[in-house]
Amino acid sequence: SHNVSNILAVRRGDTMFAESYHVVRETLAGGEFAAGKAIEERRVGYRYLDLFGRSDGQWRFISRETVNDWSWRVRRPKEDYAALRRGAPLW
Repeated sequence: SHNVSNILAVRRGDTMFAESYHVVRETLAGGEFAAGKAIEERRVGYRYLDLFGRSDGQWRFISRETVNDWSWRVRRPKEDYAALRRGAPLW
């Protein structure tokens, strides 16, 4: 899943800066998981720092910087996979 939240936008004249926070949750299907031994879950928290400009009355995207704030991975036994598919948290 990919969640976007806490959007902050500041406008000064024909320029606007926006910052948004993102959290990604992935279940990885490689390595031991592919062999049926384990699953791996990854979470990443990052921010987009966007710059917009207005020209001829239209707002346009100018640039984006991505800031990785944190990330972690956890490996779990294959028995946990059924619970994960039901949406149960595993921690």
